[in-house]
Amino acid sequence: MGRWLSLARRVVLAVLAVYLILSLTWAAVALTPDPNEAQLRYAGAVDDQTSANETESAIQAYREARGYDRPLLVRYRTWLVDMTTLDWGDSRSQTMAGPDGDPVPMPVTTALARGIPNTLRYVLPALALAVGVGVTLGTHGALNPDSRTARVGSVLSYFGSGFPNFYLAAFVPVVLAIPLDVLGSGLPRTVGPVSVGRTILPVLVLTLGLLGSQIRYVRTEVLEYANEDFVRLVRSKGASEWRVARHVLRNAALPLVALFVTEVLAVLVVDVFVIEYVFGIDGLGSLAYDAIFARDLPLVLGTTTVIVVVGVAGTLLQDLSHQSLDPRVGDD
Repeated sequence: MGRWLSLARRVVLAVLAVYLILSLTWAAVALTPDPNEAQLRYAGAVDDQTSANETESAIQAYREARGYDRPLLVRYRTWLVDMTTLDWGDSRSQTMAGPDGDPVPMPVTTALARGIPNTLRYVLPALALAVGVGVTLGTHGALNPDSRTARVGSVLSYFGSGFPNFYLAAFVPVVLAIPLDVLGSGLPRTVGPVSVGRTILPVLVLTLGLLGSQIRYVRTEVLEYANEDFVRLVRSKGASEWRVARHVLRNAALPLVALFVTEVLAVLVVDVFVIEYVFGIDGLGSLAYDAIFARDLPLVLGTTTVIVVVGVAGTLLQDLSHQSLDPRVGDD
């Protein structure tokens, strides 16, 4: 019963954290002046044919169309109910073709449903590659510090950690295109059904950016256990390197899981914006970028909700995994 109570308490706290962060985001946008109103006022001031009353009428119509004329608490209560019932409204910067072919505002859920798969298409493979290769090279390098693989891992860790993703995104396509151009063929647009510019290159760039920290932290954690008594005991019994690595990783699992959650958050908060801007990917980062500049509050909150839910859910899973990975962690 204690374990289930602990689980329920953590889930409730996670849900409250999501609502708190989203409420702060809503307040940050709702309580600050709208630059679009300033643009309307400026346009009326520079146009000699527009009177002050016409300018104020245009601003009033703009506020009424977005519900800004209602009391703040009423707006917040309405937003809270709509957010809970998944009625996230229509985007003010994204449009789609209506029944008659004319552009109409796109629902936020539709915009997210179109953008998120484009982001996952390169984020999930990159995370899998970075974690898999990083754990393998980091563990092997720590258990065999004088091997050639350990030196390769060190070079990759320094390169991945020291090269900013923005320059890496611009640098990798050029490096790949040069030998192909020399051979008389340019960088292909697709490899089978997979797009080079929208999937393969972003996966490569994101993997290289994440790989450095993965190798470095895995190697550091494994080194803490490499000379422990239980490792020497396993080696003395003639266990293979794979078996030794499994015992070591079992003990180093807690900080490595925390690192993985941190990397996922870093990818969602920073890297997707950079990669999708450079490669022109219509994903979650591009949606958030356009929504912020257009002051598209429904879409800003929609993209923020996705990031917050992933972050809080990852942290929740990390806390829950501690109990299965380390029996010393209690249920409190």
